[in-house]
Amino acid sequence: MDHFRHITDYFLSYGRKSVPATQQPIGPKIKAVRINCIGDQKMFNKPDFEAVEISPTDPIFSKPDDTSDIADRIGLPIFTRRCRPNPKWANDEDNKIFKHESPFNNQDATFLHLCCDPKAKFDLSRGVIGWAWASRQWQNSVGSVIIVRQDKKPLFPLHAEALCKYCHHEIRALLAHSIGEYSPDEPLTKDAVLAMICRPTFSIYWYKLLEEKSKEGDRTALGTPFPYDIDTIEEGRTPS
Repeated sequence: MDHFRHITDYFLSYGRKSVPATQQPIGPKIKAVRINCIGDQKMFNKPDFEAVEISPTDPIFSKPDDTSDIADRIGLPIFTRRCRPNPKWANDEDNKIFKHESPFNNQDATFLHLCCDPKAKFDLSRGVIGWAWASRQWQNSVGSVIIVRQDKKPLFPLHAEALCKYCHHEIRALLAHSIGEYSPDEPLTKDAVLAMICRPTFSIYWYKLLEEKSKEGDRTALGTPFPYDIDTIEEGRTPS
């Protein structure tokens, strides 16, 4: 009888394949954005801001390379991670297609990491330059960069573009003014600058960018949701 039970158990279990814990579902992919450097743009025809998807357990969430002071202040905190450079352009920096620019150049990522910590001190050993400047790791040999929202909500290319351009075209000038680059004006105080780095000023820039895209006939951009209303998007749905 025992032998018969063993045979029955065998046939009942035959064809079943247990899934190790490491292969269990870990949730849907997270929508992130890759900010492509000059090398990836010129050599592989990549867009400035490229939609990518990453695992919810990606190391960027536990061991990111950095965050963004400006993104934190406007209520859209992100994690950032530098990508490994592609050897095809990393080993061919003198290629004429780069027009005397370094293929590692990534100005969007650099401006995204401008320091807005009023207490930051110059520390060459850590590459920290201080208020109004990106640290050395974001100025030299940057390469392409992945950015993702810390809350793991979808981040679309236009969100990343708006954030980077807001840092570059709106906030950089305020920071520059605060360190005396607009002499003979009395420099803005750090508190005054910080007060202007906020959700309302980013929202104003967001709609300004949408207007520019509309004039260019970019319908995809017009379908991108407002970054702060991302909860209204159905799971798995992308803007039309």
